[in-house]
Amino acid sequence: MPCLHGPERTKEELELLVDLGVTVKDVIIEHPVYGDLTASVHVSNRKDVERFMSKLTVTGASLLSELTEGVHLHTLQSASEEKLLEAEALLKEKGFLISS
Repeated sequence: MPCLHGPERTKEELELLVDLGVTVKDVIIEHPVYGDLTASVHVSNRKDVERFMSKLTVTGASLLSELTEGVHLHTLQSASEEKLLEAEALLKEKGFLISS
């Protein structure tokens, strides 16, 4: 399901997922010129999230999702289908998912 949020909610989104035991493997956007662009994220716990967020701060890099005004997808991985369903429900509840 596609997500939509500004850069200020990135840490919240990632922590929500890793706290459920879900790994965020990547981020995908659909660029109007280049098509699908994918970048590795690979966060599985809060320490990984802190490192990811710190890299963004130190480098001054932009999030890939900023190219699409916050619209993006993630590849999620978990040992449990239940965790993935729980993650989807929580993302929806917190306003991260684009309603269909």
